Amino acid sequence: MFLLLLSLLCNAEEKYTDIKKGEIAPFDGKLFTNEAVSKILSSHELLLNKCKIDGETKLKEKTLEMEFKYDLLESRYMLTQEMYESMITNRDNVIQKTPAFRQDVKTEWSFVGGILVGAAITVGIAYSLDSLPNQ
Repeated sequence: MFLLLLSLLCNAEEKYTDIKKGEIAPFDGKLFTNEAVSKILSSHELLLNKCKIDGETKLKEKTLEMEFKYDLLESRYMLTQEMYESMITNRDNVIQKTPAFRQDVKTEWSFVGGILVGAAITVGIAYSLDSLPNQ
């Protein structure tokens, strides 16, 4: 609002006349002393400087806030990236240390032994069920 009023004053036509005490003013309007004019100008300058400082302060505050948020997001990104890289490294280490599925003699005999034990249990159960009605 102040800038709007200031711009109107800048575009206004300058009408002033130096008069002495007791003379009649040549136009309608307000008369100011030199001290009053300098006080008005200095108060406007003070207000303008205050607005500039407030704007700069708000800008710096927002800049610091955005830098903080950026740093926080960057830290979270770096931690997440490190976590996933360590998970992949651990997975690769586990894969390298565990033996691949090998079909050796021990595995074959375990399979054959499992079938034989299962068949023996089935025969035993069938025999006991057949002899059950005879008792």
